[in-house]
Amino acid sequence: MKKILLLSCFLVLYTTFSFGNQTEEQLKKSGYSSVLGALEESKEKNVRFRSIYPDNTEKTREADKLYGSDYVIKDIADVKDMYKDRVIMYYPGVIGNSMMGLTGLTNTIRADSLKKGSYAIGGKYVYSKIQRKNGDDIDFADGEKAEVSSFYVTAAMGVTNNFEIGYSLPVHSFQIKQADLYPYDMDDSGVGDVALRAKFSFPFGNEGGYAGLGFGVKLPSGNDEKMSPAGVTGEPDIEIIGMASSKFGLINGHVNLIYAFTGNSDTPGTPFTYNDNKFTFNVGLDYSKSDFVTLMLEINAEDWGAYGNRADFVPGVRGRIADKLNGEIAFPITIHNSQYYGYKFKMIMGLSYQF
Repeated sequence: MKKILLLSCFLVLYTTFSFGNQTEEQLKKSGYSSVLGALEESKEKNVRFRSIYPDNTEKTREADKLYGSDYVIKDIADVKDMYKDRVIMYYPGVIGNSMMGLTGLTNTIRADSLKKGSYAIGGKYVYSKIQRKNGDDIDFADGEKAEVSSFYVTAAMGVTNNFEIGYSLPVHSFQIKQADLYPYDMDDSGVGDVALRAKFSFPFGNEGGYAGLGFGVKLPSGNDEKMSPAGVTGEPDIEIIGMASSKFGLINGHVNLIYAFTGNSDTPGTPFTYNDNKFTFNVGLDYSKSDFVTLMLEINAEDWGAYGNRADFVPGVRGRIADKLNGEIAFPITIHNSQYYGYKFKMIMGLSYQF
């Protein structure tokens, strides 16, 4: 795991990209009155740009005040037929909801926020085949299986340009038929715990960096006796979320530290001990060469005390299906898993709509 973390950090620091610059006269021919006019027109579209001018002119400094010196103008001659001489936006690529409701990658939360009045709603389907128990491989007999499917309804809204709220509602379905697992014979489904979260974003530096502070509460909406295998505790949880995002060319790096106070609750007669607090660490990279496709790479780790811990390596891709509709797919691969329901591989598919 340490080697993967070091490699990811190296890739972020090492990879940079540069683009040709475009003069204001060319922009005027495209229908914009000025460079600043072009920037202002796109200001409310969650768009970032990278350097228009190579020199430190007054107009560049004024643009920096709007966007933190991270805007890109591509040579109009290369794309005029496809984009009708418009400014080409490269960052932040394709935005969508994370599993926690707030905008981000598949699991990692972005430190920046949706602009005021913007919304992102979505749904994610998660399938996992249980193959381990408390860190040991399960020996399945003929006819036995252990599978969990979940569907998450997510939503996020930009309350202000630097304040975003999010919502997540999971529905879980279990098919457990294995003598060593609890419950050993279960074919059931139900609603999990609703979560409400919020993040405050604070821009820093001149390269599009953001720090963020978030808070969350998980409400005991699920039936803890029936849905306890999905982490339903029957008690509210309180979360404190620290996050940071920074831009390196076309790559954006994100880090999350999440501490959840999970209360003092477990379901009598079951092996699911949720009395301990939970610590989550996420690091993610996203890469966008255009605003149609974003490649994502994450490492998600969780330590839940007596319930066990896990670490996943998560490659994924998010693409634009229609004007405001995005689709994504990701494949969490287990680095380590000592939890009661341990998987080696997951599949996550999702859709999100931004407006």
